[in-house]
Amino acid sequence: MNACNFWQDQASEEGDGHLVRSVIDGSVIATVPLLDTRSLHVAMDALHGEVPTQSETLAFLDRLKCKVQKDLKNLSSLHQEESGFIHADNEEVILGLIDFLDSFPRYAEACEVVQRNDLPHVFSERCSRHMRIVHRAAQCVAIMVPQNASLGLAVLAMACALFSGARVVVRPSQQCGATGAWLAEMVALCAPPVGCIAVVNCKAADFLDVCMARPEIEMIHYIGSDRFALEILRQAHLHGKHALIDGEGNGILLVADDFDIADAASLITKAATRYNGQTCTSVNGVLVTPARQVKLLEAMAAQMKQLEPGDPREVSTQLGPLFSAQQATVMLERAKASNSARIVCGGETDKSYMQATLVADPAPDDVMVHQGFFGPVCWMAAAPVKQWSDWLQRNRFALSDTLLSHDDGLREWMIRHSRAGRLCFNEDPSIESMFEPWGGYAPAAHNPVSQWLNKYQFAVQVDADVVIQQTIHSVYRA
Repeated sequence: MNACNFWQDQASEEGDGHLVRSVIDGSVIATVPLLDTRSLHVAMDALHGEVPTQSETLAFLDRLKCKVQKDLKNLSSLHQEESGFIHADNEEVILGLIDFLDSFPRYAEACEVVQRNDLPHVFSERCSRHMRIVHRAAQCVAIMVPQNASLGLAVLAMACALFSGARVVVRPSQQCGATGAWLAEMVALCAPPVGCIAVVNCKAADFLDVCMARPEIEMIHYIGSDRFALEILRQAHLHGKHALIDGEGNGILLVADDFDIADAASLITKAATRYNGQTCTSVNGVLVTPARQVKLLEAMAAQMKQLEPGDPREVSTQLGPLFSAQQATVMLERAKASNSARIVCGGETDKSYMQATLVADPAPDDVMVHQGFFGPVCWMAAAPVKQWSDWLQRNRFALSDTLLSHDDGLREWMIRHSRAGRLCFNEDPSIESMFEPWGGYAPAAHNPVSQWLNKYQFAVQVDADVVIQQTIHSVYRA
């Protein structure tokens, strides 16, 4: 068995090129060459440069920012065709990328304060031997990014890996091959640290097979669908690689009795449909007390009905397509796969376009409750506060939980009972920052919430006398 022959790319190919199709109307927006395994080995053979210095990395990222700014209109158009994001969301992504590159030096400086962990070997007597936790960068990191955030995450991961002292190879999503090819070209034009970075368009299975076979690839960072996450973790273990796994999230939002109904409905509707409902921090489900459910359902339904799906290239469009007709069908089937739930509004699809859909009264064991949605769908259930923790415990992918309340006691309750790695209080959880820490994906076994600059560092415990510790400190990031 090959390392990853479980993977089936949904690709449209013609000769040696991959046809990147618009999710808006299916038209071909680019034909992108895909590297085969031999070409991938050649690309990775070139990753043997000196460890990039931080100043080299910052200068390279500044040049890349200038390229993004210069080609802003073309890049924005390509990104919208690939993603189907409405005008406002698409603009947020591209301008957020420029802001990230512009602010990265200040972000890196803010993250440089590292807590030392230095202990004597024994505490019962004076001792010259000390233990210290230090950090070293991975020799080379292989990163796979998902189609809903391919460009932004590729740049984010690339920047943080390089600044941490690691070489890096990034594989954009095949659906986002047009912006992936754009990024590969821009990286080459921006004089990156020599022998330290490669951006490759290729099939996922080929990429993983080659990465598993390369001894210098110490870490695989997979960001994407839950369907493949655990198999990649298993394969990485079999091949002696470290693995970072970031999969989908299933966001649940709790509405307390003291929070305004109209404000809650507006926040939830936006959080369930931003980026067409395709983020790991989207709100997929809502818990409310029984006395308030009817009014909140009515308020949300009224707002969702106004979000008519349409061509996202039109500025007035408020809801765009999903990535495929198959995805829209699966999301609708999940919304209907309950013996107790009922669809309050929406519930129809047209190819890859799906109406904003609100589902009431699912059972706690329904798939939608413990796995969520990846589309503009949200369920709502009524339960007294004392039962809310039971619902939260059923969430298999608790990345981000939200509480709408002005009650300090409920906020404390939320902190104690939520298992999510990210908590939002009275804020829209679907609004994310490129600088925010990631982690907390439970099936990955160990992926703690941490700064991106620490993702590609390995913690090492060094046991030596004080003199040697000083030498160690000058080599490693202590």
